[in-house]
Order: sequence, then structure tokens, then C-alpha cells
Amino acid sequence: MVRVPAPERPNPEHPSLNPVDKAKDVATGVAHPVDTTKDLAEEAERGASARTPLIALTGVTIAIGVAVALVLAVALILYFTLGGGKNH
Repeated sequence: MVRVPAPERPNPEHPSLNPVDKAKDVATGVAHPVDTTKDLAEEAERGASARTPLIALTGVTIAIGVAVALVLAVALILYFTLGGGKNH
């Protein structure tokens, strides 16, 4: 079977049928998470945006969620390793 390469994209503004070009378009269109996080932190520090309370509340919620998950994990590990689930 002879493989014919996909035709080149005639206009960069139009979507391509070539899967490699599609993957490149997706990869270049996605912002890096670290850059996005830094941009949101700077925006929250300025405090001039209407999104500032939501950004701050989301950060606090994530931090509290991580802390609760860690405490719960340690508590469950200790409970089951020290035999807390046995009926005597």
C-alpha cells in the first residue's frame, strides 16, 4: 500500500486535514499552566479586576482541600495500620 502524504495547508487561517498540523494547532493554542497561574496571581495582587475575589477564593479552597486530604489520608493510614478496624 502506498501512503500519500497529506497536502500542505494552503492558508494558515484555515483548518488542516493533516493530523500533525492539527496536533500542532492544539499544542500552540494551549497556554502553559505555570504561566496561567502566574498571570492569575499577578491579577489577584493588583486587585483591580472583578475576578480578584473569585481567584483568591479558588486559591484558598484548593489549599484547604489539599490540607484536608492530607490529614484524612494520614488518619486513615494510622487507623488501619494500628488495627482500629478490628472487632475484639
